[in-house]
Amino acid sequence: MMGLRLSRLALASLALFGAMSATACQREVKITVQALPASSEFDITQGGQSLCVPGLHVTDITSKEPRRWDIVQTTEASKAGICTHRFVYGVAPDGYATTSATAPPLVAGHRYKVSVSGHGLVGQTEFVAR
Repeated sequence: MMGLRLSRLALASLALFGAMSATACQREVKITVQALPASSEFDITQGGQSLCVPGLHVTDITSKEPRRWDIVQTTEASKAGICTHRFVYGVAPDGYATTSATAPPLVAGHRYKVSVSGHGLVGQTEFVAR
């Protein structure tokens, strides 16, 4: 019984160490939002430097609807080194694809969460659509 407890303790310690290591590998990014009438622009930087962003997600958190717009870098673009750090809501830049044919219009007064993920990048911010 004592051996079983030690094993569980050892496994729990390894899991905690793994979670801490994974968190240490993530790089926090800054998301600057320029809310415009009927659209918004997003600029992602880290320490004032532009970087290659593999995915961006915009969620309407006022209405609690599922994710409104997802955009991801294509495999081909990633291999070719095509990337960006600037996005305009509803527009897929070269080398990126969206999860839907068109992005639903932003609703004035609604609060949105913008998040970035992938390749060790993490970050999020909120804005109110105009």
